[in-house]
Amino acid sequence: MGTATLVRTVVVALVSATGAAALALPAAVAAPANEPANRPAPTATPTEEPSPTEPPEPPPDTVPPPPPDLGEPEVEPGGEITLAFAAEDRSLVEVVEVGEDAESDQPVAQRRANAQAQELRWTAESGERTYEVTATDREGNESQPATVTIEIDADPPVVRRFEVTSGTAKDPLSSVLLVTEPATTYAVTVDDEVVASGTTADTGREVIEESLDLADGRYPVEIDLADETGNTTEDRQVLVVAVGDLFVRARLTSEPTDLSQVVEIRATPGATGQVEVTATADDTADDTADDTADDTADDTADDTAEDTDAATEVEPERFRVADDGTAEVRLQLPDGDYEGAVVRVEDAQGREGSTAIDGFAVDTTLPELELALVDGVAEEGRLAFEVTAEEGSEVDWRVLDTAGRVVTLGTFIASATPEVVDRDVDEGTYTVEVSTADIFDRTAEQQTEVTVASDPITPRTLALAGLVLLVLLLALFLVARRLWRRRQERREERRALGPRLSAQEDRAAYERAEAAWVTQHQALTRLVHVARGDVPDDLVLPVGFTLLPGEVALWSTSARLIELAESGGDDAALEGGSGDVVVTDQRLAFVGAGGAGGAEGAASRDWWLAAVERVRHLDHERTVLRSRDAPGWTGVAYAAQVTRQYLDLALARAQGTPYDGIVDQGLRDHEMRRPTPPA
Repeated sequence: MGTATLVRTVVVALVSATGAAALALPAAVAAPANEPANRPAPTATPTEEPSPTEPPEPPPDTVPPPPPDLGEPEVEPGGEITLAFAAEDRSLVEVVEVGEDAESDQPVAQRRANAQAQELRWTAESGERTYEVTATDREGNESQPATVTIEIDADPPVVRRFEVTSGTAKDPLSSVLLVTEPATTYAVTVDDEVVASGTTADTGREVIEESLDLADGRYPVEIDLADETGNTTEDRQVLVVAVGDLFVRARLTSEPTDLSQVVEIRATPGATGQVEVTATADDTADDTADDTADDTADDTADDTAEDTDAATEVEPERFRVADDGTAEVRLQLPDGDYEGAVVRVEDAQGREGSTAIDGFAVDTTLPELELALVDGVAEEGRLAFEVTAEEGSEVDWRVLDTAGRVVTLGTFIASATPEVVDRDVDEGTYTVEVSTADIFDRTAEQQTEVTVASDPITPRTLALAGLVLLVLLLALFLVARRLWRRRQERREERRALGPRLSAQEDRAAYERAEAAWVTQHQALTRLVHVARGDVPDDLVLPVGFTLLPGEVALWSTSARLIELAESGGDDAALEGGSGDVVVTDQRLAFVGAGGAGGAEGAASRDWWLAAVERVRHLDHERTVLRSRDAPGWTGVAYAAQVTRQYLDLALARAQGTPYDGIVDQGLRDHEMRRPTPPA
C-alpha cells in the first residue's frame, strides 16, 4: 500500500471519530447528575435549535498508485501471453501495446487488482512487441507505466519440403524426405511406427531423409512438427510401394580355358542370391559314367548314364550383392558344355528377380595329340605314321630331312579314328613333326625320328614288271601306230611345254615362299637382338608420339583400334579408326592416323603394361587387353605378325618373366621351316 493511500485512510478515521464525539456531547450536558433518571422531561419552549457541527470535507486524493510489479512473461502456442503482476488494491490494471508496430492503442488486457499476485492474458501475432502496463485508482490517478518487451512466436512450423519416394527394381528401398525450419522438433511415422525423430539444428538448412525397407503396398506417412514455443504442424501423405521384380544383370567374364568361371553381377544392393548352372545331358552322362566306371562294373556305369538323360544342375553358388550393387561369383566347374546359368536374387521383403546366361563351355585341358609310327613300313622303304587328335581339330604335319629341309607336309581334320599318313620317301633318316591348336588357340606338338630303308626290289619283281611293260608297249604299237605318227609332233610339243610350265610355277611359288621366309627371318632376328637387350635404332615413330624419359621403343607398325562387343566372342571384335601401334618397354600405344589429335576420329590410346590384367590374342594379327584403369576388352589389329611377339616380350619384361629362350626357339623353328627350292 502506497504512502498517499495510508495518509488518506488515517484522515478519514480521525474525521469519523470527531463527529461521533460531537453528537454525543449535548446529551451528556443536558442530564444533570442529581436528577432522577426517570424524571419526566419538561416541556420545551419552542425555540430554534442550534445546527450540529458538520465534519470537514477530506482533501481530494491526487496521489497516483505505484507502477504495477511485473513478473516474467510466458508465451504459449498460438501467441497466447501470460503476464504475472501485483498492483494497488482495487486499481484497474491495463496493458497497451506501444511502438511503431502496435496493432491498436486500445488495451489488450485489463483486470482489477486485489493487492495479490494475479495474471493478465492476451493473444498477439508473431514478432517482438513492447507493452506498457499501468494501474489506475478509483479517483482516476494513473501510475507510471511498467514496460515489458516480449518475443512472440505464434506461427506453426513450416513444412518446406515433404516427399515420399517408392523403391524401384534397382533400389527397392523407399524413402521419406523432410525439410523444415531450424530448431524444430520432428517425428516421422510410417504405418503408425515412428521411423525418425529429433530436433533440427539451430541454424542452417537441415535435410531429413530416411530409407524405408517396405514390402509392396500402401503406407500412410505422417509428420508431426513442434517449435520451441509449442506451435505444432501436422501433414500426411500416402506412400505406394510397387517394386515388382528386382533388377539383376549378369555376364560371364572369364575364358573357357580359365580354371574358375567368373560371373559378374549387377543387382539390387543388399539382396542375396544364387547362381544355378545347368550342364548338358551328354556331358553329365559321360562324366558320371566315367566316374562310376572307376569304382564299379560297366553295367553300373551304363545305368548311371541312362539316369542322366536330362540336363543336370550343378550345386548352386550363393552370394550377396554389395552396397554398390555388384557381386562376383567364381564357379569351379568340370570341363564340358553347359546349357547356361540362371542368376536369382531376393531382398529382405521376399521380392525376387532373375536373369539368364547363355550356354558356355569349360575346357581347361590342353589339346589331345598322339603320334606313333606304323610298324614295319619304314623297312619297306616308306614312311607311315599314325596321328590321334581331338575330333574336328586341324592337324598340321611335316617331314624334315637331316638338314632341316621340309620333304613333305600336309594338313587334315581329325576324325573319331586315328589318321594314318603314308608317304614314299627316299632312303634316310627323317624327323616327323605334328601340331594342332584348339579353338582357344592352345597348341600341342609331337615329334619323332624314323629311319627309312631303301625300296626292296627282287629279280622276280623286275622280270614281272618288264613283261608287263613289253605287253603294254606291243599293244600300244599295234593299235596306235598310225595315230602315233600323226600326233607325234603335237604330243612332243605338249610333253616339252608341260614340264616347262610346271617348273615355272614351282619356281614362282618357291620364290614367293622364300621372300616371305626371309622377311619373317629378318623380323625374328631383330626380335632376338631386342630380347637380348639391344636398343633398336631403326624405328620410325609415328607423328605425335613421344617417348617418356627412360622409355625404350621396341617396335612400331600400322594398326587399327579394335574393341570386343559385350558378347565377348572373338568374332565380336569391332574395328575403329586406323593409325600406328608402338610397343615400348612400358606400354602399348596406339596413335590415330592424324597424329596425337587423331584426324580420322581414331583417338590415341595407351595400355600401361603394369596395369594390364589379362591379354587375349584373338589370332596372329589381333590382340585385346583388359586393364585395371579401363573396363572392357580393347586392343589393336596389326599388319606385321611379329607385333604379337614384341608385345609378349614387353609383357614378360614387365612381369619379370624370362622370354629370351622363347624368342630364340621361335627363330630356330623358323629356320627349320625354310622353303626347299624345286629340283
